[in-house]
Amino acid sequence: MNIESLLTEFNKRPISYGMRVELYKMNHQRTRITFDVLDEFNNACMRFQVVERVIDKKTFKKMVLESILYYDYEKKCNISFTKLIEWAKSFVPDVVKYIDLEDASHINIKTDNNTFKVRLRVIRKFFLGESFYEKFKFFPKDKHSRELYDKTFTTLQNIPFDNMCLFIWHLIYPFVINDTLKIREIDNFTRYYDSLNDIIPHNEFYLKQLCTFILTNEMLYAIARNLFVYGFPQHLKRPFSEAHEDFFKKHIKLRKPSSKTLLQIWSPYAKHFMKLPKDTDEDVISFFDMIDTTLYLFEKLNVLFVPFDLRYPNTDNISNISGQKRMRT
Repeated sequence: MNIESLLTEFNKRPISYGMRVELYKMNHQRTRITFDVLDEFNNACMRFQVVERVIDKKTFKKMVLESILYYDYEKKCNISFTKLIEWAKSFVPDVVKYIDLEDASHINIKTDNNTFKVRLRVIRKFFLGESFYEKFKFFPKDKHSRELYDKTFTTLQNIPFDNMCLFIWHLIYPFVINDTLKIREIDNFTRYYDSLNDIIPHNEFYLKQLCTFILTNEMLYAIARNLFVYGFPQHLKRPFSEAHEDFFKKHIKLRKPSSKTLLQIWSPYAKHFMKLPKDTDEDVISFFDMIDTTLYLFEKLNVLFVPFDLRYPNTDNISNISGQKRMRT
């Protein structure tokens, strides 16, 4: 690839006074070249690659976005995220055929006591019907992935909340020890989940994997917070021992059955989502940590399908294929 011509193209379209694009590095064959976008004060804003590919004897270029205002050293940039990503999109199809990225969008929220990481791609998808990058028209690379993506979120939105409470209770049950929640040795919960074939046959293996390699005490508390906040439907049967009885009395209230879905129960807090991270109310932030951890649980259990690799443009995809519900904001 001709580096000079690429630099000329990129620098012909500044979106801010003093903005410029510089070469960062390249491979020996010059088929993968990395560039940095800098603002007028020499602050890094964005890093991207241009990759040359040959398919069926036809040569074309693609852009790969590595980071946009993502790292601490990029957050000093005085160019907005929207302007930067729209600038990148302006080179399709004249300079590059399409743009690829990995969606790791999130926000870190610091409080007096904790630091929470909230993943925008799942929270936005659940409440607003589109992920962070979907609003910029970046979608999964193939139609099947997009359909599965939309379908699994729609299914989870419509799960009866009482059913999820029962599922969470069965998840945390092996970890209730002397009125506390604490990760036990694997043998305890492996035997327990083996006995739940009638309740969770499909996901039994994934539950074991989750508890063995992923679940932490912090995550356990965040997931269980659904029960601490909303209570447990009194008509559902639950296994009890003396320790479980004490745990229930201290932490979980019994309530009347509810006909509401998961989305309906969680939706009153959706209005706070657009204020994050400015909204530093500890209860609100703790609530979104609960939601994020719960959605992470379902993602690891293969209940949710969350693709990381996105592309623009993607003509195979039609926005909102499954008619996923959106929260009004």
